[in-house]
Amino acid sequence: MVNAENHGLLDLFEQECQGHLDAMRACLPALYSATGAAPAAAAIADSLHTLAGAARSIDLTDLEYLCRALERLVQARNGAAWDADSIAPLDAALTLAPQLLAAPSGRVRNQAMALAARCDAAGAQP
Repeated sequence: MVNAENHGLLDLFEQECQGHLDAMRACLPALYSATGAAPAAAAIADSLHTLAGAARSIDLTDLEYLCRALERLVQARNGAAWDADSIAPLDAALTLAPQLLAAPSGRVRNQAMALAARCDAAGAQP
């Protein structure tokens, strides 16, 4: 959880996080393309990896966990073109992530953990 010692870092992280979320949203349409899916997925995975590490450094463990699950899902797709069903968890996470930045409610935390579990399950499917 956020504490007084990392409050200044949280302000910086919020700005960084929003930039990464916007960049990932911009990549979503390319995931539908056979030729654009691999570069878009790589860019999304890089952003997720960066966000997960930064979230961990300021004790935003729910956001870190969600980012790691999404990163695994993106990597499991192995550059293949995505469809609406496979993009849905990523799209949902981009909407949910800002709510995890500061003292999220129990409901938001539960939604994040359920979404992370869905991502892990989807990534494990052949």
